Amino acid sequence: MKSAVIVFPGSNCDRDIAIALKAVCGGNVDMVWHG
Repeated sequence: MKSAVIVFPGSNCDRDIAIALKAVCGGNVDMVWHG
């Protein structure tokens, strides 16, 4: 399964959710800048 986490400036939870998605779904997680 493909997943993406949208990264916003000032946000500090993007890494946490990326790790959780990878652990639960087992697929690649892309970090995508909001702009």
